[in-house]
Amino acid sequence: MIDEVVILAAGTGSRMAEITHDRPKCMAPFLDGTILSRLLRQIRPYSPKAVHIIGGYKIEVLEDYLKEHAYFDLPISVHLNARYATTNSLLSAELALSKAKGQLLMFNSDVVYDAELVRRMYESDIPFAFSLDRSDYNEESEKLTLDAAGRVVQIAKTTVEADATGCSADLYRVNTETADGLLVRLLPRFISRPRASKLLFEDYLDNCLLVQNFGAVDVTGLEWYEIDTVPELKDAEQVFANIP
Repeated sequence: MIDEVVILAAGTGSRMAEITHDRPKCMAPFLDGTILSRLLRQIRPYSPKAVHIIGGYKIEVLEDYLKEHAYFDLPISVHLNARYATTNSLLSAELALSKAKGQLLMFNSDVVYDAELVRRMYESDIPFAFSLDRSDYNEESEKLTLDAAGRVVQIAKTTVEADATGCSADLYRVNTETADGLLVRLLPRFISRPRASKLLFEDYLDNCLLVQNFGAVDVTGLEWYEIDTVPELKDAEQVFANIP
């Protein structure tokens, strides 16, 4: 199960500027709502104790949007990554992990999911786990490599197809308290490296695999779609037109 939810939503969405010039990418129109509203509807049935949204670009628009819609009384708090314009998702994750506690489910806000995929990640009993899609090899996605025991030994975009077990669906289970809070305790040291602020949260997770076991929740056959451009947004709407 899950205690709290984290949604990383600080980026500028520059590749979708015709939509994101006045809003964060997570507020891009999607079917009968927005990318973000779909995600919030999907997590609502699980009654998380807290939902932490890490904002940056157009955060005031995001805050007004959340106040206006009130999202089913979900306990949402918005936190500002003030360095969003010059950093990548690692610093947003650092901020999130300083706020969220317990068993977490972490989303990137520009990915849409089949509700069944979210359910599988919510109901898993693995404290540290990636979402694994074995059905495709995508150059743009993070790839996962598992050993014979089912442990994840690498997450990287650069993994060649022959070495990849599948792709990560960009949805993560992490625990801030298991293993004496190792995941949180190591993060400041990692961020102190030169140019670490330009790295992705996934780069940190890859390093953590050396000291923390991560499993995988198999979501093969379930739809998910990372949206970076307007054509991808339109394509995703067609894919998910009849998928809850």
